[in-house]
Amino acid sequence: MKNTFIVVFIILVVGVVGYFILTKKETPALQSEQIVFFTQEECQQETGGDCRFQNCDYIPSGKTIEEVCGKNFKKGWVSADQIK
Repeated sequence: MKNTFIVVFIILVVGVVGYFILTKKETPALQSEQIVFFTQEECQQETGGDCRFQNCDYIPSGKTIEEVCGKNFKKGWVSADQIK
């Protein structure tokens, strides 16, 4: 009986840890989904807040644009709350 409880407990812990590891890997991709606007005025009207221009124009030698700027990066105006 005691051994069964220990085995079930270990399986449960491994499952919970595995779940958090998998969901943590998915989080950056979701965070990179930004709404990008062509103009500052459009951004301010849609978001109702402060907007900043984001640009990623320096890619060091040996790096990819995704490594430096993030997956699906788009240049343009974004809500100041979205900037990392």
